Amino acid sequence: MAKSPSFSCASCGAVYTKWSGRCEACGEWNTIQQDAGISQGPAKSLGGKRGATVQLTDLAAQEAPPPRTISGKALVNWFQRWRARRRRRLLDRVMIPDERWREICRGAVDRY
Repeated sequence: MAKSPSFSCASCGAVYTKWSGRCEACGEWNTIQQDAGISQGPAKSLGGKRGATVQLTDLAAQEAPPPRTISGKALVNWFQRWRARRRRRLLDRVMIPDERWREICRGAVDRY
């Protein structure tokens, strides 16, 4: 957490939390200056030993594309197609005497 800046009078050394044009302790004008804050020290780093190193290559280099995996929307689409095929197979097991009724029922199943 950062500390709020502090201000001090150059002539008498009085310390204030806000800048003002006149020092209330000695009455001098334009002697209040902002003090340099305490440094936080060096920034923290992860160090050289953490994480895996990644080899960077030139953009002109030819390398094999990474393997493709099915994920996200493609997986959802695949599952919906699989579910529709399964419903059709289950529907075909049912004895429906008329082919026209089978097509009507198949369309109703595909909607869900």
